Amino acid sequence: MFLNKQDYYQLITFEDYNDVFNDKNDRLRLRLEASAQEFISTYIRQRYDVTKIFIEVISYSDTKAFVVGDVVIYVDVVYTCIADSTGNKPINVNYFSKTDPRNQLIVTTMVDIVLYNAHSLIVPNNVPTVRRIRYNSDSQVRKMDGSAIGTLMAIQNGDIMIDLPIYEDPQQGQNITYGSNLKRNNTY
Repeated sequence: MFLNKQDYYQLITFEDYNDVFNDKNDRLRLRLEASAQEFISTYIRQRYDVTKIFIEVISYSDTKAFVVGDVVIYVDVVYTCIADSTGNKPINVNYFSKTDPRNQLIVTTMVDIVLYNAHSLIVPNNVPTVRRIRYNSDSQVRKMDGSAIGTLMAIQNGDIMIDLPIYEDPQQGQNITYGSNLKRNNTY
């Protein structure tokens, strides 16, 4: 998945995370993350390439082969594979770089959406105020109000120029330069 448990700790404590997503709710978390990813994609897919944005973060394993570009989590730190590797720990700088290629605004927005949706499922009539504000401010969506929905609207409208891969349609034809076609006057 795109998110890992460590991403949640920037917005909630370890104890609160365990209260919301205990072992039996791990499948719930994964479903909510997939839903949040699709929700974010609907806002930004017209402008940005969501297939390149939502990269999978893989848990490190000694037996797994990693290739250049793989994003790996090891001891709660995200690394990027810079050389094909099997059995080399991510702390080995010859094979991994301690960089997180994910856009942190998208990560935070996705965590906000997942937490809001989790609370609204678990205790629908008692969603914490901070979750409601971080999700949708005061229910009157305004771009750039700091809420997840406001941020997505600002990205969608181009009010926030975010460093994400731009979507390029391979099926899109060449642009026609003005004046390149002969004028036609079809009168019947």
